[in-house]
Amino acid sequence: MGQITGVGQTSDGEQIRVILKEEVRGRKRELTREEKRNQEKWPSSSQKDFAWAYDATNRFVFEIENYTDSQRRWADTKQRKIEEAIEHIARSILATAAFEKRRGAEREAERRESERLQRLRYQEQQRIERLKRNATAWEEAQRIRVYLAAVEEKAAAREGGLTADKAMSRFLEWGRRYADSLDATGIPASKEWEQDEAVEL
Repeated sequence: MGQITGVGQTSDGEQIRVILKEEVRGRKRELTREEKRNQEKWPSSSQKDFAWAYDATNRFVFEIENYTDSQRRWADTKQRKIEEAIEHIARSILATAAFEKRRGAEREAERRESERLQRLRYQEQQRIERLKRNATAWEEAQRIRVYLAAVEEKAAAREGGLTADKAMSRFLEWGRRYADSLDATGIPASKEWEQDEAVEL
């Protein structure tokens, strides 16, 4: 079957692939001497005592390779040649181009939606991880505050109290500043959500 394949491009930039091919008629023929020798030399269970020959029929088929919701195939018949369907073929090519354009827009919309959902999943995971970090840091800050309170209580009970122990006062002040730096509860939760939502937009 002879075949010609072509690619056309519409004014919208959509590529349409088409094929024009000639149908053939198969018939059995005798093997040539060389074919017989080859069979004898390399025998197989599927070998036959004939070969196929294909003859031209002068009947042609025109096909649109792109998937489309319009007609894609026309063939010569006894009553009609494909040349007589040229207007119908042209309309189908335009319909195929429009279909390809719609599919392209749909694929682009799907890609953007997929990227948006992926971005949201990533942001959600970041929120979860930040929440866990903040909770762990808060627990650590609470432990440090309890410890500092115990240290302060013992220091105050000693003679002269904290007034006489300037180094202890500085240590307690530093320790409380560090505990406060760990504690994210001082940052309004709404502020973090506002930042995340701004990124989503």
